[in-house]
Amino acid sequence: MSKNRDKEADKEATRKLILNPNRPKYQGGANWLGHGVGRSDGHARVDELLLDGATMERLEQERGGISSHFRSLKRDHDLLVTRGPDGLYRFDRAHLGLPDQHSTVEKQSAVPANKDDSSVAPIVYEPIIAADLEPPLPERVLTTVSRVVRDTGLAKRVKELHGHRCQLCGETIPLPDGTGYAEGHHLQPLGRPHNGHDVAENIVCLCPNHHAACDLGAIRLSTSDFRSVSGHTVGQSFIDYHNSTIYRGTKQVPPPASNPDGK
Repeated sequence: MSKNRDKEADKEATRKLILNPNRPKYQGGANWLGHGVGRSDGHARVDELLLDGATMERLEQERGGISSHFRSLKRDHDLLVTRGPDGLYRFDRAHLGLPDQHSTVEKQSAVPANKDDSSVAPIVYEPIIAADLEPPLPERVLTTVSRVVRDTGLAKRVKELHGHRCQLCGETIPLPDGTGYAEGHHLQPLGRPHNGHDVAENIVCLCPNHHAACDLGAIRLSTSDFRSVSGHTVGQSFIDYHNSTIYRGTKQVPPPASNPDGK
């Protein structure tokens, strides 16, 4: 669409069509208003479907891309679209300088004969804004991140040794494939300011609830709290670090639940 279009001429042509009592009703299909030069066929096209009004369902069925369609009408022709009290979408008559046909009808039906209708409030159309139909995407920014590279395979092996059961409560989250879900937790967190070591003695297998409790310093830990298995030992120095630096209260961890497997 040409950026040099005469938008006032487009609006005037649209006004005349709206006010033309002999204008045939829209019959469906790709019928458009021809407003001057702008396309290869000699017409810049504006949607005739919006002269008499249409539901959003019909607009989407016959036009598609409604948000961009409304946006191009405003950008290329300075024609706004509004949703009336009957739920139909039309060209905004107020923007075109035309009387509000629906509010006039409403006034006439609401006021008894021989009564002054000056106190009747007109119906206000709800403006249709493209942003309401197509929410803007969140902004993206380019950032540089420095992070600790941890051995994910090490945490995976610790969880496998414990059968993906929490070392504090013995619970797991059953998954559809028959396996269980648990999370690996570093008692002395990696990276600044804790600078913990990425070793098996610093990793425990926890359910999401106990993982969050440890991260937030909600529970104090001791060696006897942890369920043990062959091949994995929790380091006492890391437990001490948790208690002295991460732990923020006085609550003791509840005794571990009995192992469903009897171990």
